[in-house]
Amino acid sequence: MVAFNWKDNLLEGKTSEAQSSDSFQSPLLSIEEISNAKKTFKRCLDKNLTNVIKSGWTQEFMNSLSIIITSNSVPGNLVEELSWFLYNFDQSCERYMASKQDIVKAEGKENSVGDLKTNLKQLYHQFMPIRNEAESVDEEIADLERQLTERKAKKAKLQSSLEDLTRQAATSRQTVINAEPDIKLNRLRKKQAEKTVVDMERLWESLKANSSPFLL
Repeated sequence: MVAFNWKDNLLEGKTSEAQSSDSFQSPLLSIEEISNAKKTFKRCLDKNLTNVIKSGWTQEFMNSLSIIITSNSVPGNLVEELSWFLYNFDQSCERYMASKQDIVKAEGKENSVGDLKTNLKQLYHQFMPIRNEAESVDEEIADLERQLTERKAKKAKLQSSLEDLTRQAATSRQTVINAEPDIKLNRLRKKQAEKTVVDMERLWESLKANSSPFLL
C-alpha cells in the first residue's frame, strides 16, 4: 500500500489536484457540499480513530470521504486505495475495536499475572523467615529429643542401679535376719571368752606377783 498523508493530500484544495474542469466533478455535488465534506473529514482526522468510532462519527466520516472521492478532490494515484479503504471501513472499524478489546483483555491478563507474580514474591518473602524459624524450631526439637533420649537412658540406668541396690539390701536384710540367732550365740560366746581372758590375765598377773620373792 502506498504511504500517504490524508490531511496534506486531501484538504489542501488545489484546483490542479481537483482537476478544476467541471467535467470531472459530479453534477449532483455542489461546491458547498464538497467544502462541508472536507471540513467534516478534517474534523474526523483531528480525532483519534477510537473517538471517531465511539462518538458515532463513522457514518459522517464515510459520507465525507465518499463525497471527496466522488468530487475528484483526491489525487488520481490515491482514488483506488481510498475507495478500497472506504469500502472496508465498517469491517475495519469492527476489527479495530475488537482488537482494542483484545488488547485490553490481554493487558488485563498480563496485569493479573503481574499481580500474581508480585503476590508470589510477597508470599516468598513471608515464607522464608517462617521456614527458617520452623527449621530452627525443628533443630531445637531434635536437640530436646536427643536430650530426652539421654535422660531416659540415664533414668533407666539409675533405675537399674536402684533395683540392684534394692535387691542387695533385701538380701543383706534377710542375711541379717537369718544370722540373728548366731549373733546372739556369738555374743554369749564372746562374753564368756572375754571373761575367760580377763580371768586368765588376772591369774597371770597374780602369778607374776607371787613368784617374785622366791625368784630373787
